[in-house]
Amino acid sequence: MPDVPVLRAVPMPNGPAVAIVAEGVQGARVFGFRIRADEKAPLATAIVVSNSDLELQDTEIVGAATGVEIRGKSAAVLRANSIADCRDAGIRISGESAPWLLYNAILRNGRRARNEKTPPAPGVLVEAPAHPVLIGNIFGDDGEPVRLPEGADSDSIAKYNFFLPAAKPPARNRATGAPR
Repeated sequence: MPDVPVLRAVPMPNGPAVAIVAEGVQGARVFGFRIRADEKAPLATAIVVSNSDLELQDTEIVGAATGVEIRGKSAAVLRANSIADCRDAGIRISGESAPWLLYNAILRNGRRARNEKTPPAPGVLVEAPAHPVLIGNIFGDDGEPVRLPEGADSDSIAKYNFFLPAAKPPARNRATGAPR
């Protein structure tokens, strides 16, 4: 993707940073960014949407602890984004939020370090009383695709989204033990 703005965190003395914060914002649109994090420039969360109506489109988020956090009373729209390789949840939704997640690729999230005792985080974590709409999203190789609060309707999520099979490690050569 040539000519795409790339956002990276500036190392903070008090811990990981946040790339974009939308708090109390109405009618805002974030379009066509790459947000990247790594050990040298960590991000606690790539994008925080709090009590806002933000549209996030065609944006790539890679390597943040949490990709997108939607909280409060937000009616965000996330459309055609790639959210991958986040240590915790790819998208975390809480409060009275009612976001629409449309046609996003949510891949390889929730893979914490092997020595941690906590279970893997999901691609999308929904906490009560939030009630998102998910349509046309692709989930693959997340800790688990979507974690909903007890009593939430998971049938529509299973019906209107795509779930790729978990990636398999390469086959090993039986004689040498090396990958083929």
